[in-house]
Amino acid sequence: MSLNTLPNELFLQVESYIETQADLAAFIRTNPRTYKWLAPCLYRRDATAALLYGVHNNRYSTACKALQAGADRNVKSRDKERPTSLMQAIMKNNERMMQLLRDAGANPRIMTRLWATPAMFLEAPTREARQELIDKHYGFGVRLAGIGRWDRHHIEVS
Repeated sequence: MSLNTLPNELFLQVESYIETQADLAAFIRTNPRTYKWLAPCLYRRDATAALLYGVHNNRYSTACKALQAGADRNVKSRDKERPTSLMQAIMKNNERMMQLLRDAGANPRIMTRLWATPAMFLEAPTREARQELIDKHYGFGVRLAGIGRWDRHHIEVS
């Protein structure tokens, strides 16, 4: 018997018995039909994790779906040591992701554990000053991807 012959309701019933996100993610990859029916269930289970994944890996569609599923747009990573999703987008110089998060209402004034905000970062006048802020607040090893033309007006929430 093929999965394609099963009724749609059965897919939703099976999903309710799958306990972990990893198992559900593996199951929805079995064929396009299971993906179509069960991908929204995966986003609903933990939309914030999907948002962080999308921002970190520059996957715009994943971030959009996560925000539509109700992800916290001001979320930090689970270990609370990393920057907010907006700060990650800024550090990766992903304009499209920054615009998405700004439009979703991400707060540019949320401080990290070391007292840095996305707005502070963008107010730095030069690339060297921005890199200095990254080194100070996030440690060495994180490098700018080429932020240059953004200013604080692009992300501020009115």
